[in-house]
Amino acid sequence: ATSDQGDKHLEDDLSMMQQQLALCSGHLQQLTQAAVEARNAKLENLPVSAWLKRLRESATLLWPAGPIRWADECPEATVAVDATLDQAVLNLLANALTASPQWVAVSCQRADNARVEIIVEDHGDGLESAFAGAPGEDVVDSRNGLGVGLFLSNATIQRLGGHLRARVSDQGTTMVIDLPMSGAPSTGVI
Repeated sequence: ATSDQGDKHLEDDLSMMQQQLALCSGHLQQLTQAAVEARNAKLENLPVSAWLKRLRESATLLWPAGPIRWADECPEATVAVDATLDQAVLNLLANALTASPQWVAVSCQRADNARVEIIVEDHGDGLESAFAGAPGEDVVDSRNGLGVGLFLSNATIQRLGGHLRARVSDQGTTMVIDLPMSGAPSTGVI
C-alpha cells in the first residue's frame, strides 16, 4: 500500500509539473509573439486626442457596457504610438475594469519636459498588495504577482521611451503612462 501511495504522489507531482510547463510554454509564446509584433509594428505620430479616440473605440468594442469615463479634452500634443502600445493600454483598462467594475476613468495631461501622461484610474484594490509601501514607483517586473500582461504593457511603454507608474490609495489604483511627445503627425515603419 505504501508503494501505491508513493506512485500516486509521484503521478500527482508529474501532473503538476506538466501543467506548470504548459503554462510556462504559453507565457513564452506570448512573449515571443509580443517581441515579433513590436519588431514589425508600424509607428505613427498621432495627436493624443486622435489616439485616445482610437483607444476609446477599441474599448467600446471590447467592453460595450464598460463604465469607462473618458476625458473630454486632451493637451495639444503628438505621441509616437503603434498597435502594441494600444494593446498595452487596453490591458491596463482590462485590469482596471476587473478591479473596479463600477468605475474606471481615462484622462490625459501634459507633463514636464515635453511629455504626456495618460492616466487610468479605478476604485478597486487590485494592486494594493503588490505595491504596498511603494506608491508612485515605476513598475519594473512581474515578480510581485502583477502578471504577464502588466509586464508586457510596461515593456512596450518603455520601448517607446515611456514609463509606467502606479499610485495606490484608499480610493483605488492609478496607472500613469508617461510618454514623450513626438514631432508632427505622420505614419511610418520603424
